[in-house]
Amino acid sequence: MSAQWRRTVTPVALALVSLFAAVALWVAVTDAENPENTYEFGGGLVVKAINVPQGLAVRSIKEDVVFVRVRATEDVIEELTTSDFSAEISMAGERQPTSTKAVTVRVLDRNDVEIVSVSPASVEVVLEDETSKQVPVQVNRQGSAPQGVTVTSIEPSPATVKVTGATSLVSRVESAAVDINLTGIRVSQQQQYSLNARDASGADLRPLRLEPSAAEVRISVSHVEVSWGVTVAIQTRGSVADGYNLVGVSTDTPLITIQGPVELLQAITFVPTEEIDLTNMRANQTKMVRLQLPGTIRATRDSVSVTLRIEPALGDWALAVAPTVENLPAGLQATLQTTSITVRLRGPVPTLRALTPGAIRATVNAEGLGAGVHVLDARISVPQGITLVSSDPAQVVLIVGP
Repeated sequence: MSAQWRRTVTPVALALVSLFAAVALWVAVTDAENPENTYEFGGGLVVKAINVPQGLAVRSIKEDVVFVRVRATEDVIEELTTSDFSAEISMAGERQPTSTKAVTVRVLDRNDVEIVSVSPASVEVVLEDETSKQVPVQVNRQGSAPQGVTVTSIEPSPATVKVTGATSLVSRVESAAVDINLTGIRVSQQQQYSLNARDASGADLRPLRLEPSAAEVRISVSHVEVSWGVTVAIQTRGSVADGYNLVGVSTDTPLITIQGPVELLQAITFVPTEEIDLTNMRANQTKMVRLQLPGTIRATRDSVSVTLRIEPALGDWALAVAPTVENLPAGLQATLQTTSITVRLRGPVPTLRALTPGAIRATVNAEGLGAGVHVLDARISVPQGITLVSSDPAQVVLIVGP
């Protein structure tokens, strides 16, 4: 029985020992990689008074911002914010106008942070009789609406709130203020804004309570129409006839004035025309085309005159020409050993394509020649508007005999 017990228990004990050793090693390694140290937390904590006796209120807390040192790992410290702490002084049972109370700092909803010290550890608190009064809600405008947008009204709800606190502070309160930045506003809106008790100079007063502490503010805006100039973009489709080029497009009004709500105009950089069909165009044309204005946008005119400038494309053309003899003296006969000359021409493609046989001539002048073999320049004649680029051969062999 004892041997059987040892055979059963020994493996279990060894497994537990191994598990314990592994856990201890993991803890040691983790602590080595991320050790726990003491740090000065960077954010100051605002001290709040709690448990203030009925009928009294806090007039002031001297040094109402405290700093704490905490013990935690580096990873935890990096993610801490002031919202993870509360700094409080308890005024329970206090009746003295002025007293010094210890500050208690608590870590909220965390168990991985320890408070080491608080500086200052205690603060001076001044109490006063509590009073209340109604003050108006005041909306302070900041910034300005964009061009074309007018803020027609700003209406807080409620219009007044109750302020409660130390008598000397409450007497100085002129309004429960809210600051609203109007920069970039484009549409009417309604939302909650926190209120702050302020004196006649606009300075915030605390600690005071506002009931309610926030107001629903409705901002109404209207849009003013504006006008400005944008370019006219000429739209085309199709292609001009083969052998021609579209070399210019112009309009009698390159800029046009458009009108409408500013939020719509801001998205428009040009106004396109209806598409002009270029298919098979061979000559300059002027057309009236309508503008394509988006939505409710208006313009000073609804159409523009567009001029299309079309010119024949320039190209090269090669063809073979049979030379002929001119001015051969009477009684002689001529024989050309060169029967063909290749000429290269340059000019408008439609004109080149329309050339007919005989439009290009190559002639040899035999005037004054006697019998024999002659090497002569060939004279090439081309129609107006066509340029002779080259001829090959430039000279021909002419045999003259009786």
